[in-house]
Amino acid sequence: MSKVPHGTTSSSHRKIASYIPVGGDYQDSTAVGHGTHIAGIMVGKNPAASSDHGIAPEALSGEVLVTLELQSFLDTLTAESSPVRALKQHLHGFCGQPRFRQRLLVLGEDILLSDTDDEHILKPGDVQLVVVNFRSTSAPQVEELRGAAESGQTSVVETILQRPQDPDLGDPAPLLIASGRGHLEVARLLLEAKADKEKVNDTGASALLIAAYLGHIEVARLLLDAKADKDKAKYSGATPLYIAAQNGHLEVARLLLDAKADKEKAMNDGATPLYIAAHQGHLEVVPPLCSLQRALTVVRQFARAVGCCLPLAGGDG
Repeated sequence: MSKVPHGTTSSSHRKIASYIPVGGDYQDSTAVGHGTHIAGIMVGKNPAASSDHGIAPEALSGEVLVTLELQSFLDTLTAESSPVRALKQHLHGFCGQPRFRQRLLVLGEDILLSDTDDEHILKPGDVQLVVVNFRSTSAPQVEELRGAAESGQTSVVETILQRPQDPDLGDPAPLLIASGRGHLEVARLLLEAKADKEKVNDTGASALLIAAYLGHIEVARLLLDAKADKDKAKYSGATPLYIAAQNGHLEVARLLLDAKADKEKAMNDGATPLYIAAHQGHLEVVPPLCSLQRALTVVRQFARAVGCCLPLAGGDG
């Protein structure tokens, strides 16, 4: 937790906005006109003094963002969870901003709660939510995040995002780099910071396509869970499914098919995932892409092309 300097005005809204939040600048701070009460906690605009038992929503002069019963909230967390981080993640659904851009001020105590504070810091009272914009970022700071994404330094990525820093700066962007390296937890942090999952590199490849290309199935699953475009093609027309089929990544192909990827979407030259899987000799990828009868036909044609004879049940020998 961090002590913040006392403001010079009596208005809670103005007082909070006059603070320099951790990792942010005064000009980039916005005091959200809502409150949370941890009964609980209430985050609100111009909150009244709370009683020993918490504060009712109607005691706030502004609209209540959310009211939580503290013990019930803590009971939902695992032993490894940071309560403050969990609270910020919960508030994301109400304010639309990731935890990296949230600052929580305990009113009456002038304390900023950090994501690493333990559960004893959360106690019944009023908390003001302040949303901070991204800080101006130098070229070395951009490269620092990209480098941490490439090397899988999760703690460094967390620290940088807490500044807060725009997760999409740099070319290629950090999420593209982490996806290519298979760094699952780094990719998870970047997505939590609202990194653009549809951003592409100089060939038009998205993070999902890069993960599919390299067979990083867990990263691909994470991106699909985050609603990444499963059919987003690079400039050549290749989709993630096409790339998975081309490289023989059966489990990635199955994952994409389970997500309803378009198995008929072709390259600019007309090649489909089925065609490229057969052409590259990845016959294990063929069956999920088509009917059994068509799969048998494709395998038989491939066998003839390479000059071998396969006894295929249901075929004509």
